Amino acid sequence: MSSENLEAVNEHLIRADERFQSGDVGGAMGYYAAALRLEPRNVRVLSDRGSVWLEEGEYERAISDFDEAIRLDPDYPYAWFNRGTAWFQQDQFDKAIRDLSETIRLKPDYTHAWHTRGMAWLKEGEYEKAIDDFNEAIRQYSEEPSFFSNRGIAKHQNGDIDGALDDYNEAIRLNTPFAGIWYQRGKAWAEKDDIDKAIDDYNKAIRLMPSFAEVWHKRGEAWAKKKHLDKALADYSEAIRLKPTFAKAFSSRSHIWALKGKRKESREDLAAAIRLLPFPKNTRKNP
Repeated sequence: MSSENLEAVNEHLIRADERFQSGDVGGAMGYYAAALRLEPRNVRVLSDRGSVWLEEGEYERAISDFDEAIRLDPDYPYAWFNRGTAWFQQDQFDKAIRDLSETIRLKPDYTHAWHTRGMAWLKEGEYEKAIDDFNEAIRQYSEEPSFFSNRGIAKHQNGDIDGALDDYNEAIRLNTPFAGIWYQRGKAWAEKDDIDKAIDDYNKAIRLMPSFAEVWHKRGEAWAKKKHLDKALADYSEAIRLKPTFAKAFSSRSHIWALKGKRKESREDLAAAIRLLPFPKNTRKNP
């Protein structure tokens, strides 16, 4: 690449990023196209354009750009990472793990590759592998709250409630204004039968994200454990209002109606829960 072309390509990349950040995706694409007319084999331009397609949810276009970048330069780690992220966002976790593993092989200090691969392992239910990857991400950078919160989830799923609480506490110490972390810690407290602490965390999660139906449901469960049936009923009802397909919330509310002697309401909610439950794919109808 000539020095003049390099300077022009870099200028186009800067302008493309500015356009994208301002919400002008079409303008950004125009600058990427101009850069590729100058240097059609520029893997950075292809990878960056793919990243914009990825942000826009245009997965086929994104992967096409990443494929071409990898074909042109198999040692360019960012194209592997971006393609791995695209696979992850489409729930194709085995492909994501493959590409992220190649990213790590090429660039072992790529912290976000370790974290994203950990998330893929977590989605696959491989909790020990997820924890190992989160450990490495944290070793490389220990100030990112999501690294701790996601490792906490992996520990929680793996049965290490105390270890999960330690990680949730650290994520909160790092000042994450994220409802999910309060929700997760609330669930951990509930599993340790510290219901008051669980409710306190659910309260914080609801303040941060009032539309989070699952938190309302979990707080309802906590109230039910404390025998505060009216509060449990109110929370289950709010969960259902926010998410009318929430089968578990209907089932939980049915139980509260039964405890309050409201048989008709209990039967109606139980019927709704059964109707909303996913039907097993391999179940055959009786003759």
